[in-house]
Amino acid sequence: MLEWAWPWLLVALPLPWLVARLWQPAHTQASAALRLPYALDGLDAASGANPVSRWRRALAILAWCALVVAAARPQWVGEAEALPRSGRDLLLAAIAIAVSICIFVYARRKYRQRRYRRALMAELDRCIGEARDDP
Repeated sequence: MLEWAWPWLLVALPLPWLVARLWQPAHTQASAALRLPYALDGLDAASGANPVSRWRRALAILAWCALVVAAARPQWVGEAEALPRSGRDLLLAAIAIAVSICIFVYARRKYRQRRYRRALMAELDRCIGEARDDP
């Protein structure tokens, strides 16, 4: 069963809404001192702030709710169920991953060696060909 260690912290969920509703924004003059061009039409001249889009507001609400719920420390109370999984399976999986990485690194080195070998042989063939053409 799910229980909360500190359920009284859930009272803080409406706190941002209350702060936004109770505190008045800073007093601004009715007309702005600057006229803004149409490119900056979304900018509020009186307060100097951009309006917040809906998805950003929703993301902020979701983050606040997650923070408050995490701070309230939800805990699962009851008997823990033992998972029937042996450590042998985990060890075999780790070995398989290590072997595949080693094979990948080995194949890359071999490919590099073959590439260098081909480049060296091409250069030697070119030099030998030039030496044959010289009188």
